[in-house]
Amino acid sequence: MPSFSLRLLPVCGPALALALTAAVALPDAASANECARQLNFLGSNASDTRKINALLTCAEETRSDLAALETRVAELERKLGRTERQVEGLADLGMRVSGLERSVTQQGRSLEGLDDRISRAVTAATRDLQASVNADIRALRTEIRGAAAGDGDVTRLTRRIDQLAGRKWEEFGAAQRPVGRSQTNSREYPIVVAATINVGDSNRCHARLKVNGVTVAETRNNNDSWDKACFVTTTVPPGASYVLESAPHGGGRPRVSKWAELR
Repeated sequence: MPSFSLRLLPVCGPALALALTAAVALPDAASANECARQLNFLGSNASDTRKINALLTCAEETRSDLAALETRVAELERKLGRTERQVEGLADLGMRVSGLERSVTQQGRSLEGLDDRISRAVTAATRDLQASVNADIRALRTEIRGAAAGDGDVTRLTRRIDQLAGRKWEEFGAAQRPVGRSQTNSREYPIVVAATINVGDSNRCHARLKVNGVTVAETRNNNDSWDKACFVTTTVPPGASYVLESAPHGGGRPRVSKWAELR
């Protein structure tokens, strides 16, 4: 039963009450009060027909307002639905962002662990390389001393130096590197020079290698090793001059048997 009908029964009479019951369905008390106000404005002398017509007009206007309101409510519901979906999308995006943050954090910890592993590996490799280089240097010094004393393997020594330096040895004959003729290292890096000198007629030799006029390496054979050749070697800096000098002992002048340069 509409909320306004009980108020209107004394005013409208039985015919109006029947019309209200059959044809009118107002939405709330505010609309009913507006229709009652219109009916009261007509006064008690107005006929039931006029009152019914006025009431029906009011009810029709109320229905139009209800239809507009329902349309508006439907529109608001659609907007609310879109807003809810957007909120759900934002919530899903928030969860994905949280997942990405966790993934980034985990990857950061993994990278930190990787940095530590790389650092340890580099340290270990450097330590091993340094130990290997130190062992090579000790072995090379031993071979150089043996060759300089005349009881080492010069060929093996030259191969060893070649292997360590990563360069190639170039050999020169006595005509290209005669005793007493100065040479210049035109390279931009140091070179290694090595020479084997045959003994002269006296079966003795005394050889010096000078770099920029300064004796940096010297060797001579002893009385008990008169049949062994002299061997001398040194490193020549870039742009420096170098020369092999030999002082004969007694007989003929010694000559270069083999001259090699690690260039």
